[in-house]
Amino acid sequence: MPPERRRLGFLLMVTCFSLMLLSSSAELVHMVPLLSALGLGTTAALVGTVFGPSQVASRLKRQGQMMAARLILSPLAPFVLALAMANIGIPASLVITALLGCSRSRSRCSDSS
Repeated sequence: MPPERRRLGFLLMVTCFSLMLLSSSAELVHMVPLLSALGLGTTAALVGTVFGPSQVASRLKRQGQMMAARLILSPLAPFVLALAMANIGIPASLVITALLGCSRSRSRCSDSS
């Protein structure tokens, strides 16, 4: 994106994210009263309570165990690198990271062939 259009692109992205979260929040806020109006009573509160965890569980089930592990462990990588840099030094940490990346890319290549 050209530099002069980046601000507009960023504002559009922020607007879209805000509208997306607004619609999902509105859905959750109105879900319990709507379910209660249908006569579900306390079950409506239970459905509202387990709505988020059930979404996460269904994603993990659908993605598979390996993908779930990657999703959980991937955010830890920068912290592990920082910890390694503090304990064993920057050069050694970067070499280990590069070797892990190379072994990872080789396993992907062999899996796809």
